[in-house]
Amino acid sequence: MRFLIPFRAGYSCPLASLLVTLVGVLLGVSPLRAQTDGGDPIVTISPQSGTFTSPSILVSVRFFDNATLKTSTRSIIFNDTVVTTQFTHSSVGTVVGGVASTSTATLTLRAGTNTVRASICDNA
Repeated sequence: MRFLIPFRAGYSCPLASLLVTLVGVLLGVSPLRAQTDGGDPIVTISPQSGTFTSPSILVSVRFFDNATLKTSTRSIIFNDTVVTTQFTHSSVGTVVGGVASTSTATLTLRAGTNTVRASICDNA
């Protein structure tokens, strides 16, 4: 038997991601392959950009994956500060093409540029 454990390049998950392929040939049986997930989760942040006159804005972060989301890895960073616990998180639900969850919070802006970053892992 032969085990191949390649890392997926460019994976945004902070945890190591392994895609394991098991190849075995026993008495003419076809090789076995672990089912793959199809890609990294997609994160969409709204609003994406703009000029705001109010000192605070409602921020929405949508997490989507074609198979699963590992909510314990969800991370939201605002101006280099982790603010994940300030967000209200919806449970993961089935949507067309996969599963999704949304996190929302009102954030207070500082003068100048403000940055929101978010990430999540799937169970692959």
